[in-house]
Amino acid sequence: MITPKQASETLTIPASTLRRWSKEFSEHLSAHEAGKHREYSTSDLDTLREIRDHLDDGLNYADVHKRLNAIEQPSSESKALLLIEDYTRMLEEHHATIQALTSDIEDLKKWKDEMQEYNHLTFIKRIFKRPPQA
Repeated sequence: MITPKQASETLTIPASTLRRWSKEFSEHLSAHEAGKHREYSTSDLDTLREIRDHLDDGLNYADVHKRLNAIEQPSSESKALLLIEDYTRMLEEHHATIQALTSDIEDLKKWKDEMQEYNHLTFIKRIFKRPPQA
């Protein structure tokens, strides 16, 4: 484990910056027990290096969070299965919507054909016949 002083020297950043980043990006670093001295793992140093580099490139904290979240993998298989379940449910809902719209289109085509027939009737015949309703 690496002490904050060692991390600060390794990353060439002030200790105050390291403390600020540790609070701001705590979700991307290893857990820190309250009341104990903070220590960093080598993966924490890699994450802090990424943070430093992104900030040096001009990104703000929100953008750095987005970048760090984008590279993290799901922590458990159950989350992935939940996503597949949600995806399947959404597909079924869209399928039902498509079926309903297809039925509506068929009804409108039928109405269009009936209207064309009605419009081809002579004026006298149209007087005694109601136009088709949609």
